[in-house]
Amino acid sequence: MYHLLREAAVEFDIHLFCFLEPGEEATPGPLGSVCRRITYVAKPRYHEPRWSTIAPAETREYRSPAMERELERFRREHLGAPVQVEFTQLAGYRGDILVEHDITFDLYRQIQERARTWGAWWDWWRWRRFEGKALRRFRHVVTMSEKDAEMAGRACEVIANGVDLERFAHTPEGEGRAVLFVGSLRHFPNAAAFRWLWKEVWPRVRALCPEARLTVVAGPDAAAHWRAFTGEEKLPGGEGLTLHEFVADVAPLYRAANVVVIPTLYSAGTNLKALEAMASGRAIVSTPSGVGGLGLVDGESVAIATEAEEFARLCVELLGDGARRARLAEAAAGVARREFGWKQLGEKQRRLWRSYWPERLTIRKLSARDGEALAAMQSGAREAAQWDVSGYPAETTWVAEAEGELVGFVAARSVAAGENEVLNLAVAQEWRRQGVARRLLERAFAELPGTWFLEVRESNEGARRLYESLGFETAGRRARYYRDPEEDAFILKRC
Repeated sequence: MYHLLREAAVEFDIHLFCFLEPGEEATPGPLGSVCRRITYVAKPRYHEPRWSTIAPAETREYRSPAMERELERFRREHLGAPVQVEFTQLAGYRGDILVEHDITFDLYRQIQERARTWGAWWDWWRWRRFEGKALRRFRHVVTMSEKDAEMAGRACEVIANGVDLERFAHTPEGEGRAVLFVGSLRHFPNAAAFRWLWKEVWPRVRALCPEARLTVVAGPDAAAHWRAFTGEEKLPGGEGLTLHEFVADVAPLYRAANVVVIPTLYSAGTNLKALEAMASGRAIVSTPSGVGGLGLVDGESVAIATEAEEFARLCVELLGDGARRARLAEAAAGVARREFGWKQLGEKQRRLWRSYWPERLTIRKLSARDGEALAAMQSGAREAAQWDVSGYPAETTWVAEAEGELVGFVAARSVAAGENEVLNLAVAQEWRRQGVARRLLERAFAELPGTWFLEVRESNEGARRLYESLGFETAGRRARYYRDPEEDAFILKRC
């Protein structure tokens, strides 16, 4: 979520409401730099009832009067601002947008079809009932793929999971027979996948390719989750296996792998581990559910198998055929670059949020009557350059007006044929993070085509993210360019 919020914060003030697990400290971390405010609520103590309830246990676990009060306070203070609810189990909270990270009843359908027990049927039935009502109640529903949107049975916005294309950059692979599986055993589909991989697939791989090595990232407290799922006291070991629990950064493990396996027997939504492998340029062997909704094609950008013997055979074939691995990996990396970068996904999120504010802005050129309001706005914007507003060229200065009030401006000039410069940009405090600056700049770009330059304070991270989203790149630096307070400026360029 961090990357999507970071992109959305270019235009909007984000108020994040989240639960604290018992013993967890309220430390914002990187989210503190992208959210206007973070509200923490202690997760309520929950005891599983003796008898099964009609509502899924996961939805009852997060019922909190304290969270309800905080959300109601937000609604009173920010009339009309959308409330976006992440994850199906939180759909009991009143909101405007529900983000379905997976279609949960579909996951339980898959489990029921394999298990064929009354307990599995009951879990599927009550999830279908709960989720079906939630899907009808929200104004907007966001899914991770077109496949999930179709299962939702209503109009949906598709804003997929994304991947950090810089962190998981496509790098050449090394020599070896290295296989990687990433999946926290806390999530039971991952535990089921690892059990199948270890007991059914991996012995076949080792029989055909004894030099094969398997690296597994099993997540925190892996032994406890493995014991709860399988009844076995110890985690697997030997047979060419290296098992990690918590890993701070998995990117180096992808770089060290030759093949990434996704052996999920049932899965819903889209798999982050598949996106990471795609972006990293590693060939993937997967079950159909492991890469569902990602647009990969069997034999072209992924190798897909449903049975253990076939899965093992594909792993061994790819470990021995570097050219085939490279073809699959390059095709999958291309899909990741085209479809799953955070910048394009962030624009989809911003577009959805914009729809909650009626169009009230008028963008027009500067007029003689605007001087006093322009000066007042500029002086109230600490990060803006404090120039003499009478020097702004009327023909290349645009103002944003809402209900007769000036709420923003951009001053520009043409310095040569096809070369333009932003002189200053400011938005009224109460109108910030509502797309005003973006609208002003887009108007300037439309009327003065060509290359653009601007300066921005080093400390103004929000503005820098906005400019980056509009295509600007860092071209240089000016020491002590700004006064009051003194600060360096980054020079940005947009071609």
